[in-house]
Amino acid sequence: MNIISIALLLCTLCTTLFGASFRDDFAVVFIDTASEAKYGTFPLDRSLLASAIQKASDLHARGVVLKFFFDLPKAEAGDNALAHALTNLPVVLQARIDDTTTDPNPLPARFTLSGMKTQTEVSGRSGWIPIPRFVTNAYDVGFVDFSSTRVPLLESYQERTVKSLVLCCIELATGKKAVIEPGQKVTFGKRALQLDAHNCIQAKLPMKDDLAYIPFEKFLAGDIPANLIHGKIVIIGYDGSQMHSFSTTIGQVRAHRLFIYDLQSIYNQ
Repeated sequence: MNIISIALLLCTLCTTLFGASFRDDFAVVFIDTASEAKYGTFPLDRSLLASAIQKASDLHARGVVLKFFFDLPKAEAGDNALAHALTNLPVVLQARIDDTTTDPNPLPARFTLSGMKTQTEVSGRSGWIPIPRFVTNAYDVGFVDFSSTRVPLLESYQERTVKSLVLCCIELATGKKAVIEPGQKVTFGKRALQLDAHNCIQAKLPMKDDLAYIPFEKFLAGDIPANLIHGKIVIIGYDGSQMHSFSTTIGQVRAHRLFIYDLQSIYNQ
């Protein structure tokens, strides 16, 4: 056996023994300027997001993560289409804490960690919770209250412990429910992440902001190789000019890019 063959065998063994990488398990689809040129300015009609979920299902994705807030109803036809699409395959929705929200939608108990009380970096009593018709059909709901590389895996909402969207993504990708030892570690099967006292974890940014993604309009058109989606978790977000950005060590980074970089760093740990 030559050196190249040995190297390939070792790579295969590493993947088998230690789990795949972010690139192996996730696909990132962004609504960008080209997508807006085709479908109109963001936010797009929710029927288009419903079509994206159907496309992910057709291409045999394992699940979808929607990086949008659905705390308010919109056009009836679009909302009906999206609510129905959420039943096609596991779809994770996001929420956030915002105590200025006066009448939040209810968060079902199945999206909380019953009986777990722990210190968290973020807590609140109100927020942007998906509307009932969406949350009913959602596979999971995760919170996204961070704007840096210090990422909470747990938050507190209405005195209940809830999962962050990052934690939901890892559970979906690994197929393992997290076993959580608050303030110590969280385990997914044989893989574990160390937590600090506030149940946060430190991510690391890449050397530069050069995220590779699939444009939304190409994804909907099916103008991509099927193996980019097959068996993966598809994260659908926005990367157009309306997206706010955060100051980081590699410059200003748009919010959904920062989420992907943080998730990628944590997942590859």
